[in-house]
Amino acid sequence: MSHFDPVAAFLTLFLIGYAIFFITAVTSVLTSGTGCGMTLVWLIVVCVAPILGGLLWFAVGREDARRRLRC
Repeated sequence: MSHFDPVAAFLTLFLIGYAIFFITAVTSVLTSGTGCGMTLVWLIVVCVAPILGGLLWFAVGREDARRRLRC
């Protein structure tokens, strides 16, 4: 007898999305071209507060890294 648990399905999808977001944020930080010091700072922020750190990176840090590369 098969039993569908919507809570388990939601949690599974949430965790998969979370893992993809975290891996994308870390990869983006590592390939951003910022200096070693700023890369380390951003990696610490993303790892200590994964959701907030990733959101901050995509909202502020990535754009700042692009601006620095253009100068």
